[in-house]
Amino acid sequence: MDARLREFLDATSLSTEECLFLVCSPYVDSVKLRILNSPARSIPMERLPKGYFRLLLWEQVCCRYLYDLGENGEKMRGDSVSRLLAEGVHGPSEVVAHAEFNWNSLPECLPSAPNQSFRIEPLSFALYRSDDRGKM
Repeated sequence: MDARLREFLDATSLSTEECLFLVCSPYVDSVKLRILNSPARSIPMERLPKGYFRLLLWEQVCCRYLYDLGENGEKMRGDSVSRLLAEGVHGPSEVVAHAEFNWNSLPECLPSAPNQSFRIEPLSFALYRSDDRGKM
């Protein structure tokens, strides 16, 4: 896998109507992209080396989708690296156009989003060498 493609994992909006879908699913033989917006449809993805699948698709921003990892739709999954999960981690994913996204408010494709302010808490990590254990 070309290291440059790794940055495109997820649905990446390349323009206002063109998206690149890239997913890693090494334990299945085929993956279909299931578009939930009207008209709903399933599109087979191209298999790449090392378990990656990709699809270049002309699709609107805010398109909702799932990955079909089974034969008859029995293993529908959201995108594990999605940038927008309006219905939570077990629901469908949505395509985000980063250039047009208003990072100061909730996206328009979330009509039921609550009108409330959000608080972001800082998260810090500490690294210790093995000889530093117990010394604080």
